[in-house]
Amino acid sequence: MQILKIVLTATLIISVILIFPIFINIELFFSKNLKRLFFAFRLFGFISIIGGYIESVKEGFALHITEKKAFILSYSTLLNMRKKVKPLKDYHFKTIYSLSEIGYKDNSVAAVSVGFMINYIGFFVCRTLENEKPYLSIRNDINIYEGEDIFNYYFSGTVIVNILTVLLSIIKIIAGKVYYAIRKGIQQNKQSN
Repeated sequence: MQILKIVLTATLIISVILIFPIFINIELFFSKNLKRLFFAFRLFGFISIIGGYIESVKEGFALHITEKKAFILSYSTLLNMRKKVKPLKDYHFKTIYSLSEIGYKDNSVAAVSVGFMINYIGFFVCRTLENEKPYLSIRNDINIYEGEDIFNYYFSGTVIVNILTVLLSIIKIIAGKVYYAIRKGIQQNKQSN
C-alpha cells in the first residue's frame, strides 16, 4: 500500500510539472532611426531569458547578445529556417499588443495613409485570429506624428507553453529528421540499383 501511495504521488507531481503553464513574454522594438530591432524574452514577465538587438550587416544580420558577443546570420541560413519552424505551431499566443509610430516631416498625408493601411491589415489579421483562437487578446495601436520623421514599431506578446509541448516538439523534430534520413537512404538505394 505504501508503494502505491509513492507511485501515485510521483505520477501526480510529474503530471503537474509536465502540464504546468509557462508564460514566455516576447518584446520587440524596431526603430528606423537606430536601424535596429531590439528583443527580449522573459519567463513570467520578469525572469530574463535573453535580450539584445539585431542589425543589418553586409553578410546578413548581426545578432548582438552583449556588446562584445554577436552572431552573424547569413541570408541563406534565414531562408532555410523557414522549413524548421513547423513545430512552433504547437505554441499559442495568449496576448498580442502592437504599437506603430509613424510620421513624415513634410508629408502628414503619407503618415495618415500608411497608418490607415497598417490599421486595415491589422483589422483583418485580428479578425482571422479571433475566429481561430477566441482566447487570444489582441490590441493594435497607431500613433501619427506631424512634422517628425519617425517610424517605430513595438510588439509585445505572451506565449503559453508547458514542458509536455516542448518535449512533443522535440520528438516531432527528431522524428522528422529520422523520416527524411530514411527516405533519402531509400531514394539513394533505388538510384544505385
